[in-house]
Amino acid sequence: MTRRAFTLIEAIIAMVVLSIAVPATLALIHDATVARAETTMSTRAAWLGSMLIEQILADVASDDPQLGMDALADDEAYLNDADTGLFARLDQAIAPFENAGLDATVDIGPLISESLSTSGDPDQDIYRQITVTVEWNAPGGGQRNAPITFLVTDPTP
Repeated sequence: MTRRAFTLIEAIIAMVVLSIAVPATLALIHDATVARAETTMSTRAAWLGSMLIEQILADVASDDPQLGMDALADDEAYLNDADTGLFARLDQAIAPFENAGLDATVDIGPLISESLSTSGDPDQDIYRQITVTVEWNAPGGGQRNAPITFLVTDPTP
């Protein structure tokens, strides 16, 4: 019975092949992991932005005297009041997103007309442009943001 074993040349060739293939494979796995993490963060950003937009739209349509379209006139109070502000009311819902590294800001513009400019006529300036921006540090490096801009108006006649 004869035994067959690797020769020294075969062992060296196998080592060279592995030394080329393994780093390339690891680089591909790393790139795929970063791409997956980027997609996950983008999806979370969309969820957070959507949640804020839906709450703002609900607030504008609310019958509550502290909410409605008039509440947006004092954007600082509407957004940051310690008890009734948007971020205070959504604190528990926003916390998991903040823990994941996302940060959201809301910018409420002045009253504007349908041409997106201030006309000075209160019958025409019935819209507000609101921008919700979600920011995060990208897993692949750098800062990312997702701004979402929309218009609101008083839904009551």
